Amino acid sequence: MIPKFRHKKQFLGHNGAVFCLVKDAKKGFYSCGSDGMLVHWTSVEKEDGKLVARINTSVYTLLHHAERNIFLTGNLNGNLQWIEDGKEQFNFKAHTKGVFALQNLGDRFLSLGGDGSLGVWTWENPRAPFFISLSKDALRTIAFDAKNNRIFIGSSDGNIYVLDSSTLDILHSFENAHANSVFSVCISSDSQFLYSGARDNFIKCWSMNDFSLQHVVPAHAATINHIIEGPADTLISASRDKELRIWDRKNLSLMQVLKTPRDQGHINSVNRLLWDRTNELLYSTGDDKTIICWEID
Repeated sequence: MIPKFRHKKQFLGHNGAVFCLVKDAKKGFYSCGSDGMLVHWTSVEKEDGKLVARINTSVYTLLHHAERNIFLTGNLNGNLQWIEDGKEQFNFKAHTKGVFALQNLGDRFLSLGGDGSLGVWTWENPRAPFFISLSKDALRTIAFDAKNNRIFIGSSDGNIYVLDSSTLDILHSFENAHANSVFSVCISSDSQFLYSGARDNFIKCWSMNDFSLQHVVPAHAATINHIIEGPADTLISASRDKELRIWDRKNLSLMQVLKTPRDQGHINSVNRLLWDRTNELLYSTGDDKTIICWEID
């Protein structure tokens, strides 16, 4: 049965749009955005978050290495910042344009640049990266298929690139997967399907076996910023149209819409989603500076 969601709590404290939500190892999560404040919300019961670090520029993407307690942030100027024990260890000009996504690959991590290049870094020697040019347009989103040793990268050229995660060789390219920028890619937990969302307002479902297109839906009235897999075969999407939508991921049929004022939703673009599997809570955040926690009804 597809679950329904309802508003549980709203978190306040950010002074600008929030672009990043990352789960911690316990009951909480981290957030960051245009105000440069990296905040730890320890649990849904706590009203206030704890400031972990203050970054002097807008942060677009966040990666947390829990074992080392290292935070990496990427900003719209193309810089990568390494934060350890609440202090900046180094600030590296990674890309000539923005850093839009970061992905951990074990002993390495990747950065996606607005200049169309893929940055390859090691945790042991992060000051010596190398770069691979994938596109003439920005690389916007990444998903790691650990089961099949592949990564999927969505680009502003409308393509989705499939790379071997070990060699970083290009295995396949979904040419013109969308009419314009691909802002989110998501792999199903069974590694059977890839979901993509884009500036063209469509969500598409692709077979991971032969890369064939399975389903297409005009999902929102504006850009789709993020899609994630939720509980019980759901897919959840966030859009610039201020709405969250819950889909049956098997056939992309619409099951629920979460919006304001009816559902106490967001009043501006919804930028990011986080599904907390352990505590069965959904978090969303956006341009309205708030983080909303949703629970299963």
